[in-house]
Amino acid sequence: MTESHREKYARYVELLGREHLLALLPKPTRPWRDLLAEDEHLNNVPLALWDRAHEGVEVTEPCPCCGHPRRVRSGASVFKLYQSARRAGMVKESGGWSLSNSVCTLKELARQLAEAGD
Repeated sequence: MTESHREKYARYVELLGREHLLALLPKPTRPWRDLLAEDEHLNNVPLALWDRAHEGVEVTEPCPCCGHPRRVRSGASVFKLYQSARRAGMVKESGGWSLSNSVCTLKELARQLAEAGD
């Protein structure tokens, strides 16, 4: 039997680590339950907020060679969590990981929070 969209991404929430994903979840100005009640797909949260969690936070730091500021990706990301799980043999299915996988995983976690009362 094929798993549903929700089942698939709920599995990824558990696989990648709920506590790690919570740190990457966008911080909305309203409770998740209100946002979910307004839009079942959470498209009322700007896509850029979801996207940032895919590859990590962009920060500015001095270049080690010349000291000029440069923008780099730093810290945890959903993609890095997926890569770690895959290397550890926890991910068995073939195929890669995309930006949409990261967004869907985070939206599933937000749904779970909303359903639990936020």
